Amino acid sequence: MIWGLVGILVIAIAAALFVFRGQQELAAKVNGVEITKDKLYDAMYAQVGEYTLEQLITEELIRQEAEKKNVSVTDEEVKQKLESIKEGFPEGQFELILAQQGMTEEQLKEQLKPEVLLEKNTCSGN
Repeated sequence: MIWGLVGILVIAIAAALFVFRGQQELAAKVNGVEITKDKLYDAMYAQVGEYTLEQLITEELIRQEAEKKNVSVTDEEVKQKLESIKEGFPEGQFELILAQQGMTEEQLKEQLKPEVLLEKNTCSGN
């Protein structure tokens, strides 16, 4: 479960990386020295980029396989997955961890879709 949350954080960082990629916009200015978003992107990529890229590739492969098998995920299935994860935490701890990661439940649901899709792909056996 913790790995799932770590994966979610990495995916969120990856999304930020792709937003910042290719832009020469200013990310920060420190004592008159500019730090561009490109420089920020490079630093973030160096820290988690390879893992993030592998995660994105895996998600795309899952999506393509599901499309071939005509498998999809409903909002209700994602909601059930979220509820099963919540059950593994003591009262209030799940929300605390989510807040520490800077995520909302809606963002987490989006991150859970590939996992639910993989489970359904595996169970479909086609």
